[in-house]
Amino acid sequence: MKRLKILHVVENFYPIYGGVTSVVDGLCESLSQFADVTVATIEPDLKRGEVFKELQRSYKIIRCKGFKNKLTGDMIACPHLDKNFRKFIKEGDFDIVHAHMPLTLASYVSRIAKQRGIPVIQTIHSLYWFDIKNFIKSKFLADIATKIAVARVQKNADYIWVVSKFCKDFLQKFGLKDKVEVVYNCTEQEVFNKEKLSLASFANIKKHKLTLLSVGRIVKIKNFDLILDSLFLLKDKKLDIHTYIVGSGPYEKHLRARVKKLGLDNQITFTGAITDKNVLANFYRACDLVLFPSCADSAGLIHVEGAMYNKPTLAIEKTAISEKIEDGVNGLVSKNNAFDFLKKINYVYHNKEKLEKMGENANTSLVRLYSDPAVALELYQKYCSAVTLFTKNQYILGKESAIIKKQI
Repeated sequence: MKRLKILHVVENFYPIYGGVTSVVDGLCESLSQFADVTVATIEPDLKRGEVFKELQRSYKIIRCKGFKNKLTGDMIACPHLDKNFRKFIKEGDFDIVHAHMPLTLASYVSRIAKQRGIPVIQTIHSLYWFDIKNFIKSKFLADIATKIAVARVQKNADYIWVVSKFCKDFLQKFGLKDKVEVVYNCTEQEVFNKEKLSLASFANIKKHKLTLLSVGRIVKIKNFDLILDSLFLLKDKKLDIHTYIVGSGPYEKHLRARVKKLGLDNQITFTGAITDKNVLANFYRACDLVLFPSCADSAGLIHVEGAMYNKPTLAIEKTAISEKIEDGVNGLVSKNNAFDFLKKINYVYHNKEKLEKMGENANTSLVRLYSDPAVALELYQKYCSAVTLFTKNQYILGKESAIIKKQI
């Protein structure tokens, strides 16, 4: 049986770390066990004298020349300057294209793929509007830009996937058509090195009666201020609560200043960005509850990562994360205000047994459904169907299904 050849296209990839990067990397690792997988991305923006060593992965990586947009931080592809990349896209042997960002690289690859009769899938990983609004400070212009982004996706793709029902509903206000599928993101279900997990970094995480953890890029739209406001209201109760904020970003300086102003220095620790998965695993192991205050995420995977370690997540109602959480059963859901958020924290502080049970339920209900192997099987079936419709070549799930199911 011929192996399916899949080309994933993503502008921002390692050494740039982010949610989409992690999703694409984990998915391609799982898919490469039974398909030929290639990731098309952009060459990293290196400083003078800096050397980049390519990742060692089961899948292939091809990079296009490009440059970094100094205003947004995004990478901009320049295929017209890269003869070898153009040759690969125009002549390379692949059956289907799966693009993950509606930017210059995806637009170029999608256009050439359509000329070659190769089906194109575009996954929408972002709500667009919040990031654009935060950047240009204009609701009117953010509306227009979001409509343009949605229109570009629909022009370039034969199939459109969104990463949550919340994402689909939100973008329909900006012209997204009904004929899109909700296909959830996945995260790695890996066994961490136990020797590395016993490093001093774990010992340095001081244990409190309630240890809270928030992981993510520190930008204003992620709603980190809600955590600070809630802990400030709990301050006078003198509860033994400590919060670790893992991540970095342009809003970090402001957030640190607010922590000092509110007198929360002894209750909140900023760790900076953590790219070592084993070190990050230490924090998941040490915490009791994961906090996810963002209302602007299209999906997010922090709640699934926490669930791997039997840790539930506190999220905001009517968001993408809350789609997967049953309040009080496999996590907690709060209104988007400090008073309700602190009520949930205060509740679990005094009900640790129920909190632990929520963590067990989170593991049972989330990890199996949203780990790489489970989602890889679903996506592979969709790839096969799309290619069959376009080319009439039959791709039938056989031993591939057995390979994945053993991991689930």
